[in-house]
Amino acid sequence: MSEFSDWASLCWSSDASGRERTVVRPCFQIVVYVFLTEREQLAEFYAAAMTQLEGHLTHYQALDKDEAKISPRALGMVPTWLRKPREFYWYNMDMWGGGTDYGPYGFHALFCEHDVPPVGPRVPSRGIAGSRASREGYPLSIFRLSLPVDHELTRPASLIRYLSSVSLLRNGFFVSANCGYALRFDDRWSQGDEKRIESLCARYSGLDFVVHTQSGFLLGVRPEVPWIVPLIRRPSWMTLVNELAVEYLGGLPTVSSKLQAPGIELHPIGTSLLIQAGPRPELGDITRGEKLPLLSHVARVLAPIRPERLTKDDSPFWNHFLNIFDDA
Repeated sequence: MSEFSDWASLCWSSDASGRERTVVRPCFQIVVYVFLTEREQLAEFYAAAMTQLEGHLTHYQALDKDEAKISPRALGMVPTWLRKPREFYWYNMDMWGGGTDYGPYGFHALFCEHDVPPVGPRVPSRGIAGSRASREGYPLSIFRLSLPVDHELTRPASLIRYLSSVSLLRNGFFVSANCGYALRFDDRWSQGDEKRIESLCARYSGLDFVVHTQSGFLLGVRPEVPWIVPLIRRPSWMTLVNELAVEYLGGLPTVSSKLQAPGIELHPIGTSLLIQAGPRPELGDITRGEKLPLLSHVARVLAPIRPERLTKDDSPFWNHFLNIFDDA
């Protein structure tokens, strides 16, 4: 498959704010789903992300405030919130580069201190089995680092080194994590563009599109085990699987054996397993018959730790998006 080059075709602008501005842009993205319990490790993850973004951020939008130029005070907000978060309060911080345009560099944190124990130790699933949360979803905290599509971290060795340096990921206090190409969008000004975004994600199977409500069904209640199973949303170029999910799949030897295929590489990240599907991320243009067989293989092996749905309401697009590698 040839390397994609027409990245400009995945960008578009809107004048909804009163003037023309870029509101959707492709990027390379690292997204981590967590419970807000390991605050020090989350603060360390944020600090590590900031080293990749140093000198590139220009603006931010925090909570329900208007956007403003980046400042030392703005950069200190997330660590301040993490030190003593209010219970059941959703904190939201979006930072980006590119001026008033939405550039490829960015960081988005959306988190809440829940009354749910962390994923890491074995947490009994009886607390959510059959509950409203299990039916309607229990949104998790999300931390997203966005970078240009040709960034150094798109090289496997650099990315693995970076992920291995983050104690949150090494110690397993997360639900799952994905790394690959994605659409970064400014949801304040991209309203009405959802169908266009959906059409791109339906065309390019390797293109991710993260909406925070999709995280609500990543706490797995499985009858075979009495503890919560951390699920993955869907496979990506690099998929980080929690050790409890690996154990649920039969343990590392079993998972490794099932994943064996030319082009699949496995990397331990502390107690968790990083699955690499190919030497570089790929988009896969369905209209040109380009398939991503390695991701289809990973999807099949990880099927027991994938959610049955992403939203509480039935959605043809999200059902297709969730199972796109099964349909390939």
